[in-house]
Amino acid sequence: MTIVLDCAPETVDPIVALFTEAGAPTQSTPQRNLDGTAAASWLVVATIVAKQIPDTLRALAEFLTRDRVTRIEVGDLVLENPRPQDVDDILRRLGSSAGESAAGD
Repeated sequence: MTIVLDCAPETVDPIVALFTEAGAPTQSTPQRNLDGTAAASWLVVATIVAKQIPDTLRALAEFLTRDRVTRIEVGDLVLENPRPQDVDDILRRLGSSAGESAAGD
């Protein structure tokens, strides 16, 4: 599953390290304004094995308390200005959608 984060520049390296430690291929890039100048945020994209998502999202909660992550995309779910307590909601939603897809198979 792909996770996309919009985060502060000083948060990129620790988040990339977190994903790398989980064995997830990760890419990061600074966002650009329309005129090509650097914006004040970065995109981090990681592909995570489904069973590692809960632990990885819980580890991300530390960055959410410091308002360093402004957007999380996990599959079809998008959260703007996520809070640490949103991690449980994401996991609940992912769990129910996994159960629905398994029931449909």
